[in-house]
Amino acid sequence: MSIPNISIYERLDAAAPTPLSFFDILAANTGWQQSPEQWRKASSRYQALASQTKRIALALESLGIRARLESDNVIDLGEVTGEFQTTENYRAIRFLPLIAQRERRPILNALRYFHLHHALGKYLRYAVVTFGVRVPVFGDLRQSIQAGQRAISRWAHEADRDWNVAVLFRGIEFTVNLDRSLHPHANILYAPRQILSKERWSEFLSWTKRRLGGVIWKDCGRLEKPDEAIKYPFKPMELDILKRHDLAWLYHETKRLKLASPLRDFAEFRKELNKLGQKIVMVNHKGGARLCRLRKSSRDNVERNKIDDQVQENLILCRSAPQFRFGPYAQAVIRILNYTTEPKTILGRRRLEQINIYRNESRKFWDENGAPSPEIAIAVARGQANAKSGEASKVRAFNVHTCRLSVQISIRDITTADVPEFALAFSKKIKPPPPNHPSIRCQCCRPLAHH
Repeated sequence: MSIPNISIYERLDAAAPTPLSFFDILAANTGWQQSPEQWRKASSRYQALASQTKRIALALESLGIRARLESDNVIDLGEVTGEFQTTENYRAIRFLPLIAQRERRPILNALRYFHLHHALGKYLRYAVVTFGVRVPVFGDLRQSIQAGQRAISRWAHEADRDWNVAVLFRGIEFTVNLDRSLHPHANILYAPRQILSKERWSEFLSWTKRRLGGVIWKDCGRLEKPDEAIKYPFKPMELDILKRHDLAWLYHETKRLKLASPLRDFAEFRKELNKLGQKIVMVNHKGGARLCRLRKSSRDNVERNKIDDQVQENLILCRSAPQFRFGPYAQAVIRILNYTTEPKTILGRRRLEQINIYRNESRKFWDENGAPSPEIAIAVARGQANAKSGEASKVRAFNVHTCRLSVQISIRDITTADVPEFALAFSKKIKPPPPNHPSIRCQCCRPLAHH
């Protein structure tokens, strides 16, 4: 629960802000606006990743490699607009684009926070180590990766011991060539623990090249943006070069390998977060984004109990922080198994009541934060979806659950032609949020807990 009588913004302005709760994030981020154009581009990127992930998964499964988890009758429901989509769950195969995106996010947010607040953060430097030999398809990629990781680990240990330089992150990345060979390299973050003279720094760089041996070393200077160093293992579009048997080989060569490795002080920072039950998230703060610590919540004890519930109507699997899943205004999303508005069981009715409690809670914050009515938000999103496809008349809209007392206009009455009118009405009648809101896509599901 949030601290009583103190607003979240007053707490964020404090010299040492306390970790936030899920309730705080819900209150601050619900209704957070992304420009429609930004949302359209981000949505297009996500759809491309989702399509590519499904293609790769089907290719793997055609060769007997299980890539998807059972997710029949699972939907994601937008708490404010009532839109919902069926969801596809995948195994943690690291080169699947959606899995790579999911695993990148917590490391990237932690690095952003570390970059701003840790003593070594402002001294972080970025380097790239390129392994000398390209690996052909069906070659020994695993051995190449492991040999490179061991060499970097030995160098990192000696750099800290002998030069007082901390190596804080190692991320393995691959480029795929047109001949279907792979070229592995590593993105490195490191920082001197004390000021080094130009001569001493030049000696360190020369020693590094000799110590790593047989690789191409490039120091890229001070780290400006953490996104530059925390990347996907593969450029998603390059995976299209690989055939299905190539993908099966890649699966076996990278299985259970850790490709992104925080080290030393950065690893200790992440361990501290886990020990305290915290993670780093983006918060809407006075029209801008601010990185904050969030207290993780534990799953509701009621859902843990083994109950004789074979039907499992409206079983709530998780509830996410507000995200831009359904349009340019952020809303929390509930993942539900066997969703129905007309449950036949007692547990199904109880869970539907809980879902409606969550939805009313989100709608309250949505209205307080100055977001438009859900009908307008849906219309704007549909207009952008139509612009994305370029075929307005052929775009299939999201399914919408509209059994909410506050709905003033039937969703079915809104057409593509109405979008400009609704957008104009919104600009005239409703005070818009502050300009230049940044884009976030906070999609981390959290287990349920009582507030």
